[in-house]
Amino acid sequence: LLIVFFNAIVNMSLFFDLEGAFLMSIVQCPAPVPHTGGPHPEFGSHAGHGHHHGSHGFSKGGAGGCPMGSFLKNGTCAPEPPSSPEWSLSVHCADKHMVMNRGRGIMANLATLAHIGTIFAIIVLGPLIDAWGRKEVMIL
Repeated sequence: LLIVFFNAIVNMSLFFDLEGAFLMSIVQCPAPVPHTGGPHPEFGSHAGHGHHHGSHGFSKGGAGGCPMGSFLKNGTCAPEPPSSPEWSLSVHCADKHMVMNRGRGIMANLATLAHIGTIFAIIVLGPLIDAWGRKEVMIL
């Protein structure tokens, strides 16, 4: 019984890791533009203090900064490559903050649907199975 429980936990955590990675990889967004005029909204008031640098060494904070997942190159925000620790986790969106938020939102919606399905099964299918039998309900 302990082995079955442990196996279920490992499989569930592996599934959610794969599901989360997949959902974040399909997030799409418009190309980010360099931020001008004060601290970048993503970096708050700490922008410009101890600049954040991507794998290419370009400044991330302060005026002209790009969101995490991209770096400033020739006046535009270029996406970080997948090999970079700053990569956005999606080839379709170079804004890591947006990718993470949208990915989490999709995962939350899917978890809600799963719970609604479970409640439906308990409330509706449980009594049907008790009344008609397991085989008949499965055929239905």
